[in-house]
Amino acid sequence: MIETREHTKKITTEPFDRKELPLTLLFLAGVLLLKAGLTLLLYRNGYLEYDGDGFTRSVHAWEWLQKPRIEVDAWLPLQFWLNGFLMNFWSDLYWQPRAVNLLASCITTLNLFFLGRWLFGKGYGYACAALVALFPWEIKFGLSGMAESLTHMFLSIGVMWFARWLQTRHLSHLSFAALGLLGATMLRYEAWFYSLTFCGIVLFLSLRTGKFHWKTLAVLAIPFSFAFIWCLASWVQLGKPWGFVSLTSEINATLAAEANQNADFLERLVFYPRTMYNLMPWLTILAIIGTVLLVFFVRQARSYLALVWGEFCLFIIITLPTNNIAPGSARYPVSNLLLLLPVVVWLVSRTVEISIKWVLKTASVRKLQLITLLVGGAIFALILGLFAASTLDHAYVFPDKNVRQVALWFNEQTESGNLPSNVVIPVHFPNPKAENGGDYSYIYALTVLTNRPDGGHFPNSEAQGLRVISEINGLLRTVVDDKPLVWLHIETAGDKQTIDDLKGNYHDVVNYGPFTIVNRPMNRPLSVTPREGTLDQTYIFTGDGYDPNEKVSVWLTWGNQAQSLPTVIADSRGHLTITFKPFMPITQSVTAKGLQSGRQGFAEIKVKT
Repeated sequence: MIETREHTKKITTEPFDRKELPLTLLFLAGVLLLKAGLTLLLYRNGYLEYDGDGFTRSVHAWEWLQKPRIEVDAWLPLQFWLNGFLMNFWSDLYWQPRAVNLLASCITTLNLFFLGRWLFGKGYGYACAALVALFPWEIKFGLSGMAESLTHMFLSIGVMWFARWLQTRHLSHLSFAALGLLGATMLRYEAWFYSLTFCGIVLFLSLRTGKFHWKTLAVLAIPFSFAFIWCLASWVQLGKPWGFVSLTSEINATLAAEANQNADFLERLVFYPRTMYNLMPWLTILAIIGTVLLVFFVRQARSYLALVWGEFCLFIIITLPTNNIAPGSARYPVSNLLLLLPVVVWLVSRTVEISIKWVLKTASVRKLQLITLLVGGAIFALILGLFAASTLDHAYVFPDKNVRQVALWFNEQTESGNLPSNVVIPVHFPNPKAENGGDYSYIYALTVLTNRPDGGHFPNSEAQGLRVISEINGLLRTVVDDKPLVWLHIETAGDKQTIDDLKGNYHDVVNYGPFTIVNRPMNRPLSVTPREGTLDQTYIFTGDGYDPNEKVSVWLTWGNQAQSLPTVIADSRGHLTITFKPFMPITQSVTAKGLQSGRQGFAEIKVKT
């Protein structure tokens, strides 16, 4: 036993005494500050996203905001609803989802503090909070657009209150656990298996102790309320209640075709245990050793362990008949390893305590406590150091440097005022549905990193951004007719000769690996206000794309005649403003040509008497 029966009772009835509360608040603030520091360091080291799903989810949330709906898909909807709603107030596709995930990750840290405390005793909560705060995947998911941070927050709420219920058997604590799991079931399918395991354990314990009540069934139905609605919607939209399972399996079969086709039954069976081990081998081994010892020596921990490991086994068994090997498979066992951190804390603490007592048999109690604290603290500091090193490893994996450079170019041009934030940017990209289609994660990455979603498909949307064009004829018409300020070509889209011809109509061409940015059209209309008016009005012509501080020749044309106007000079950003007062009531046009860049713009006005 870790704690005496009397001490366990004290934990249940009095979680904090007045003297402990200030120290606890100070410790948790310090832990969260340490977490913030490591997160900032990770970002400054070049980490932008965990993988392509994070960018895709951010774009999907924005799309949901343009057209709110309930749709059955391979992804569960709560994250899209939440982030889509918040984008009403903060429309940054990169930072808004990350702010939500960072907050969720901090809440998970606090949840594990109480979980460790309620499972094993006061001191264990502090060590759990420290480990969770720097747990590599909590840091990386927190600084991403992925759904895992929110899922871990709700799961840890559910598991935390489940641990509390194991002590108190209060229905209110069980209800809090059920509500936490409900939130998780709306984010990731793994939570459905946690809910099934949770219900089985609660029913078993209630029936075994003879304290079953019909109200318990009502509480146990809570985690499945959304799953029931989701299955009904799947039946309506996809033709069968489990249609989303088939959809997910088809996606996995496409994205990980070779792995799913070549894997036999045994390989599928051991795939996720091997994946969990590979996350962090030494930590997984400690968790397994701690689990075995707790099962034999600490009866109170068995139900908790049954929940965490039971979900893992249930997930493997139920997904065996499907294409259960997916590109993001490495993320699935992370929640199990996260929830086993209290087990690791218990194992390390008890091992240090027992070892020091055995070595220093004649030492005083005070000396033993001090040495135990120092040695245990040093070991936990080492673990935290290993977590930090793992967090900062491979910071530049996704997206690649070329995508980063393209996004940086667009952002710099936007900040300098050379590229309006609401302009349409055509992107020549290979059709993803073609035999050698393109990887759309490039487009999602650029959309989020430049904060330029395409609103062209949504009525009443003011957004103008990256407009993907796969057909070369469509790109040709767009570039020739609209003369966009800038457009992007990806090498794999092909049609090199046509692209080279189109480049000839632009001043600048910038290359980053397979990406080509074509910028500043030679001929682009000027803007004019007003377009129609009278002789006594002043007309303002504006243009951009000239060289900074460039001299610009201006002339007026009407019919077959022309007349020079005073030369003007573009400003430091290449913007041009011409003030003109007409002297005859006729349709006429003003042309402005840069003497250095050759960039030419024109606009027509209709003047009446």
